[in-house]
Parts: sequence; structure tokens; C-alpha cells
Amino acid sequence: MPNLNCTGVTATITATLVVNCANGITFTDTTGIYTAGNTTGYGTPNSPNISAITSTVFYLYDSTGVTLLGTYHAAYLPSADGTGGTPLTAANFGLSAFTPNLTYVLVYGIVVGATTYTCIQNSFTVPCCGASIPSNLTTRFSIQENIGNGAIVFTDTTGTYNAQTNPGGYGTPNPAYSDITSTLLRITLENGTVIDITNFIPTAIAPSVTLTAAMLGYTNNIPDQIIQFTYFVYTTVGQCQVGYANNYILISGNSTACIMGQIQGLLNGDCSCSDDNCSNTDYITKMLFELDAIKIAATGNIGCVTGKIQAYYAKCSGGCTTC
Repeated sequence: MPNLNCTGVTATITATLVVNCANGITFTDTTGIYTAGNTTGYGTPNSPNISAITSTVFYLYDSTGVTLLGTYHAAYLPSADGTGGTPLTAANFGLSAFTPNLTYVLVYGIVVGATTYTCIQNSFTVPCCGASIPSNLTTRFSIQENIGNGAIVFTDTTGTYNAQTNPGGYGTPNPAYSDITSTLLRITLENGTVIDITNFIPTAIAPSVTLTAAMLGYTNNIPDQIIQFTYFVYTTVGQCQVGYANNYILISGNSTACIMGQIQGLLNGDCSCSDDNCSNTDYITKMLFELDAIKIAATGNIGCVTGKIQAYYAKCSGGCTTC
């Protein structure tokens, strides 16, 4: 680790290092000046006096504290009240960028005359802020509809790691379920509305979340449509993305409920419409085949059925008023 040179400084130098996604990296010398309420601050009877500090310097080391990555001679000076920090960027140290999820060692020094005193050393880990880091997770999910579409169930089907049967699952050598700190489930409805679900963290026992119609902005049920589901899995406090999956899903629960109702009415003999195309078995059978065709086509190229499920439901629900 770096050798600190603090001999000759009798003030107790203190500092804070704040690292987050909102503000980046901010360093603050919190020592302040000597007062009755701050007896360890800069100034008589302690040394040095704050006015004697002509500049400051920062040294950036790798996580081992052995390799010096860069030196930053800063215009920043400590304040009398111990507030007012300075931002630190990768460019300050001659780097193109800090590496997400990597730990660095920062050493802070004050310059008094010709002497640099280094009394503060901090380690910090660079947050990912949503950026991805290498991971062998093979993130997967499935969607289960409730017929009638009062709700749909989203399930993280990644599963538990197994070297032979599921090498992309959760667990050593991959991130484990317990490593997941947050997820983002982004749902994009066919009309362009985007809903973000952020309170779901899967476990081996509870890998699912129920998405109600109300959560998606609907009063009664979820209309049939094509919905895009984009799923991000994050680990560590720095919000590093270790999992990602994206898919377009055909939602057809209303149409399924409609045609099931038509079939039940036909079997019960209580569907008697004047229009032969509504009342006969051949018409309803064709309707059932049409729905199956839409579902099958969606598994191959979902883009080719855009708008078709809505048209189907309109035809099914409006075809026979007594069913």
C-alpha cells in the first residue's frame, strides 16, 4: 500500500469520499480550522495553518495500492468550515475512464511550502450505474396469461446453476440469486406506453411477479396485443448489469376467453343466432383455427401478426350477441 507521509502534521486531517451514479466522485477535506469545538483542525496550536496550504495533490493507485495510475495536482484547497468538495474524474489522472466495478486506492496530500504531506487514504469501487459487466448468466423469462387477462405472470426462468444442464444459471461461478440487488422489468405496450417494474427480485423459491391490469394502466383487464418485455438484472451497490433478456410476447387471453365462450355456448345449445355464419359449428371451428394460426405465427415472426389479435377479438366478441 502507499506510504503515507504525515510526520509534522499535528492537525487530524479528515475527509469524505462520496461515490455515486448521480454525482460521480466527490472528495471533501473535512478537517476545518481549529476552534473550541474543533480542536483537531488546522491552525494553532496544531499545524499547519490552513493559510499555509498552497495546493493539494491526489494519487490514484490500483486496488493493491502498489501500481500508481496517475497523479492530479489540484487547485482545490480545504475550506475553513470543512465543506465544499472537489469532483474527481478519470481525466484528472490521465485515464480515459474509470473501470466499472473496479476498486481503486486514492491518496490525498496537502502541499505546505516544498513539502507534500499525505495523511489520507481511501479505497473506492466505481459504480456501474447500469452498465453491464462480464457475466455468464443466460437470463431467461416466461409469460403466463390468465384467461380473460385480469393479470399476467412474469417468471425469471434462468434457474439454478448446473454445470451440465444449466451452465447459465444463478450460482457459483455465476452471480447467485443472493447477489441480485435490483432488477428492471420494462414493459412496452403496443400503444407505446412504457411501464417500469423495479420492486421485483427473483429467488429460487419465488422467481415470479404478478402484473395486474391496474399495474399496466388498465381498469378491468389487459387488452390483447403484442407487448415487449425487457428485463435487466443488477448486482452490487453500484448497479452493475449482469443479466439481460428481451422478447415480444403475444397477449391473447381475451380472445381465448371469447372463443371458449363461443364453444361453450355452442355445446350448451344456447347460442341461436339468425345468422347462419354465427350459429353453425363450422364458423366457430374456423374461428378457433384462426386464433391458433395467429398464436403459431407469433412464435415464428411476431411482427407479422401486429394488429391481427385486436381484429380477431373484435370479430369474436361482436359476432354473436347472445353468446
